[in-house]
Amino acid sequence: MGSESLSSVIAEAEEIIDGLNQNLLAMEASDKSNVKPDLLNSVFRAAHTLKGISGMAGLKNVSDLSHRMEELLDGLRMGRLRLTGKLLDTLFESVDTLRRLMEMASSGSGDDMDLAPVLKKIEAAASSSPDKGPSFAPAGVELSQDIYKVLTEYETHRLNENIKSGMGLYEIKARFKFESFDKDLVDLNKKLQEIGEIITTLPSTGMSPESGIEFNLIIGTGKDHLSIQNALDGEPVEISVIGGGKIKAAQAEKDEETPPQSIRGDATESIKSLAKTIRVDIAKLDSLLNMVGELVLTKSVISRISKDLLREGERAIDVSELQKTSQDLDRKVSMLQGELVEARMIPIGQVFERLLRIVRKISKELNKEVTLLISGEETKLDKSMVEEIADPLMHLVRNAIDHGIEGKEERLNGGKPEAGTIKLSAQQKGNSVVVEVEDDGAGVDLSKVYRKALERGLLEESKEYGQKELFSFLFLPGFTTKEEATDVSGRGVGLDVVAKNIGKLGGMVDMDTELGKGTKFTLTLPITMVIIKALIVSVGGETFAIPINSVSESLMIKKSDIRTVEKHGVIQLRDRTLSLLWLREIFALPSKEEGERIYVIVVGLAEKRLGLIVDAIEGQQEVVIKSIGKILKDIPGIAGATELGNRKTILVLDIGALIDEATSVSSRPVK
Repeated sequence: MGSESLSSVIAEAEEIIDGLNQNLLAMEASDKSNVKPDLLNSVFRAAHTLKGISGMAGLKNVSDLSHRMEELLDGLRMGRLRLTGKLLDTLFESVDTLRRLMEMASSGSGDDMDLAPVLKKIEAAASSSPDKGPSFAPAGVELSQDIYKVLTEYETHRLNENIKSGMGLYEIKARFKFESFDKDLVDLNKKLQEIGEIITTLPSTGMSPESGIEFNLIIGTGKDHLSIQNALDGEPVEISVIGGGKIKAAQAEKDEETPPQSIRGDATESIKSLAKTIRVDIAKLDSLLNMVGELVLTKSVISRISKDLLREGERAIDVSELQKTSQDLDRKVSMLQGELVEARMIPIGQVFERLLRIVRKISKELNKEVTLLISGEETKLDKSMVEEIADPLMHLVRNAIDHGIEGKEERLNGGKPEAGTIKLSAQQKGNSVVVEVEDDGAGVDLSKVYRKALERGLLEESKEYGQKELFSFLFLPGFTTKEEATDVSGRGVGLDVVAKNIGKLGGMVDMDTELGKGTKFTLTLPITMVIIKALIVSVGGETFAIPINSVSESLMIKKSDIRTVEKHGVIQLRDRTLSLLWLREIFALPSKEEGERIYVIVVGLAEKRLGLIVDAIEGQQEVVIKSIGKILKDIPGIAGATELGNRKTILVLDIGALIDEATSVSSRPVK
């Protein structure tokens, strides 16, 4: 199979596996003795589909494991097996194994893995309940023998289960126009699913295309005839009672007064596709974005030439036409850019949902009861950014469960509910997305942070440090207050990876905590990092780009306004003290005699603010950020490079890294 076909299979398999996880979590949260058949069938179909597509792709282990899961799930849906916590654990482990197999296939190493341990657990689960044998249709149900003959074993089983639980059985005869029956049947099914369980859907034979097409649907429901009739008002259907335990007995009296009525209506004609989405290879979008980048550059060149010609005052008519063309190009490029960026945007909920599985797994390992509450999952980010924040979010959630949420007994002694809560939320604020991870655990003991930092020689015992300064230690490599390491997190597993990864995306991490109440991490991220607006500045003869989403304002101050606090230059900006950073010192650029007036660019994200001292502000421009080579990759403060309209290549500043560099307590000399 070609790489393009394999990529398509991997993308579809990932969606299926994510769906399996969500449905298994729903099964675990439901009444295990009475799981909704639709939910069980959805999981069964997903395993069946995964078996098929992986088999065609030559992924034998994925296909084999999916097949064994399918058999186990078939036992559940047929009533031969009971849904237990142990069986659910086996299904979850199987799905985890499927994900690892697909990750291996995605990396090009195939799906060769020893499946013996998980297959052994599936075999044990499959033999945990005796086989009840096939179900047979019960007597006393007024259903055509022709229909009995074509019912599958599963449908007969569901018929029996509905009767056992006291549900009424109804036959719904629906006739649709041939050219629109597919859509009309889908609409009818949606209404019937709200009423009860659809046991079977069978097309009738012997009808011509001109007269339409008829379906017989059997449903089990606790609703009476009149309620069904009202729910299907306007649908071209006939409703008949065919049996069903207590419901039929109660219905008999009602039917004497109100005989079944036929309800008919006109079906809506439509040949439109129901699907509104398509799957697009991210590499193709990247290619299109590169093309847009070149158009942006061309637009800048045309704009510069037209301005130069206009200043010269020659051929005013030609220059005017050139300006109009430039403006037209500007408008079209902006439209194309907006559409392409939007095409890359996906809901952040795709990552949030995966974390539900992580919470379940880790809380079980640590014997803690934890609830994950999600909000704002519809908030959209660039596809590449959503993938990049997956690991930092997982790390924060793992730390919240391990370090933050207390054990059950400790929580009860502290007057808290036995189950801990982690809130995961996202919302858009301007050109940024704010993601919060908050727990109601023990909080961070800052006295422990202080002692650990003192042991490592990171601070002076004689000085006092504020809460924000102590927080910064938690983001240092290997820094932890936990005395014992665990398999989840512990010694050597700090938050530095989170801060570093978020910083690479042009974002910032903030933290707030209250001892005994909980901890909240706030991630502030740009919506996209592909094409951005930037403020162009010059420093020491060099030109830099500052992402405009991190700029709050620009100032011109007097040199005399600058004060020195603990060897750091600061100014008073309204009601707060603003630290200053001279860019020429950070990048070792030639010094320049400063005049009485100095340019300050106020930058920052969330609560962190910093004033950058620059020589001049050259204006704003849309730029396309490109990756930089290995030589510059590890230099703090540089996020990438871009090309201006005059073909000059400049560096794009990493504001998060610069703020960390300026405010890091660990960078201060300890006397």
